[in-house]
Amino acid sequence: MVLSVFVSACSNNITTAGMGLETAPVMGNEYRLAPGDVVQVNVFRDPDLSGTYKIDRNGMITLPLLGQTPAEHATIDLLEEDLTNRLAEGYLVDPIVSIEITSYRPVFVSGEVKNPGSYTYDTSLNVFQAVTLAGGLTPRGKRNAYVIMRETHNGTKYYKANDTTPVYPGDSIYIEERLF
Repeated sequence: MVLSVFVSACSNNITTAGMGLETAPVMGNEYRLAPGDVVQVNVFRDPDLSGTYKIDRNGMITLPLLGQTPAEHATIDLLEEDLTNRLAEGYLVDPIVSIEITSYRPVFVSGEVKNPGSYTYDTSLNVFQAVTLAGGLTPRGKRNAYVIMRETHNGTKYYKANDTTPVYPGDSIYIEERLF
């Protein structure tokens, strides 16, 4: 819903000038999981409980024995601790759980690019590379005048960005139209 409002507002030539956007912060190593991310859960010495799980639109993963498990907004460490504790409550003796992210949710590029859409996230992706994936700027695209919409644990935030700004999973990048 929020993304559709963002894309709709941007496609109606509403400019971000005067919005007072702050520069996008560099994300720390405490990455928070969200719907669309895929994780590999490994339970030591128990291959039946191990597997690959996609976080659903409700922020949950469904595991054998444990059923629906909240994963949205959790870090890898917090989710490992939660699963370890839940498995220790009557299922396994001293379970050892490790988790890794196998696939991140896509990034979205819209506005004045040749091929707007969703693109596979890569850990070294910056705005210039995301724009390149989207076919580059249209002749009306305003270089180095980008807006990133990012979901945070405090809600949706909008940031100004340039070519070298890092992109994170789930980011929506909007490229403004230049005046002339």
